[in-house]
Amino acid sequence: MKNIRIILFLILSFSLFIFLSCYGDERPAVKNGFIDISDWSFEENGSIELKGEWKFVFNDDNIAFAGIDYNDFDWDLFNVPEHWNSKTGKSFGYCWLRLKIRNNKNERLGLYLLNANSAYILFINNVLAMKNGISGNTRIESVPQNIPEYIELPNTEYIFISWKISNFNDVNGGPRFSPIINTIEK
Repeated sequence: MKNIRIILFLILSFSLFIFLSCYGDERPAVKNGFIDISDWSFEENGSIELKGEWKFVFNDDNIAFAGIDYNDFDWDLFNVPEHWNSKTGKSFGYCWLRLKIRNNKNERLGLYLLNANSAYILFINNVLAMKNGISGNTRIESVPQNIPEYIELPNTEYIFISWKISNFNDVNGGPRFSPIINTIEK
């Protein structure tokens, strides 16, 4: 009798493991510069890392890149977090990354960013939201800084993130951490 209970427990545990592996909570991921978090319950499922395929342009700069309506259709894709060295073959330079988020308007959300190699500016819906150091286009124009930041996100249907990173200091350049979205305490 005891052996049957053990066997039933093992079968049940294995079945539950298989079920959760196949049908468990699948976190939204960034694909082709877009992520949909509109149905995600942060309270039940926790935070989301904005990792995956962001839109990417290297060593090209235009403040229009921060605009909501800017057409980034022909930009490359870049996996965040990752150093751009593997994609560009270069340590030094600057890039713009863009992401469109379909927002979850049911919860107050914030964006947490640990840091990037080695300076950045980050726009949300065309408004400068975060700045770390001076993100320039040359070594002379740039000042590195790595301080974590956290801001509240707008409660709009779509959120557009435009992120310029420059690196003329470190061996590796680019976003070494993914931004994270989570709820803000009410």
